[in-house]
Amino acid sequence: MANFRYLKLQLEMFFRDNILILLFIIICFIVGVLAGSIAANTLTYQQKEVLLDYLSGFITEVNQLLTDQQSLLAKQVIAANLKFGLLFWILGITMVGVIVIPFIIILRGFIMGFTATFLIREMFFKGVLLAVTSILPQNLLLIPGFILAGFLSFVFVFKLGAVMMSKRKYNLKSMLFQYSFSMLGITLVLFLAALIEVYIVPPLIRLVEGIII
Repeated sequence: MANFRYLKLQLEMFFRDNILILLFIIICFIVGVLAGSIAANTLTYQQKEVLLDYLSGFITEVNQLLTDQQSLLAKQVIAANLKFGLLFWILGITMVGVIVIPFIIILRGFIMGFTATFLIREMFFKGVLLAVTSILPQNLLLIPGFILAGFLSFVFVFKLGAVMMSKRKYNLKSMLFQYSFSMLGITLVLFLAALIEVYIVPPLIRLVEGIII
């Protein structure tokens, strides 16, 4: 119990000390969502028709993926999410993370905002149903995972920069271990999100396929 209270206190202090960085990452995500929503609202009629045709084909192919290529799809999605975890870790130990991380978070928000807005605006109730079944489940883990990964990477970049500019001695091995362990936990969250996307989302889409198409 004492160890749990100590850990809780340490986490509270960590987030409180770095609250501005966390707010910055969240703002980047919100900016991306708003930009995506605006972009979806400015599509031409022809662009909307192309996207709707693609969406219809995607829903139709879900059943085929479930029966013939689910294992291959699982490997691809899991690999993609694990690569993002590795990418955030690498960006955290390099100074370029300061520039790249905000763009990744904004891009993730843009994709989320664009997709949700397009579905709801063009398909109304059917769009809401499709968004809830195809976008929401995995993003319940993906969004917090991306935000926390960006946050921890950003914090580590600044700590590393402070160490490089300071004459004080720091235990870099300890810092790197703590950072790597935290990123490993987030990568596990991204892995679980991939499992949801592969094994839970397709059956959900299949359940509402008759209503949407």
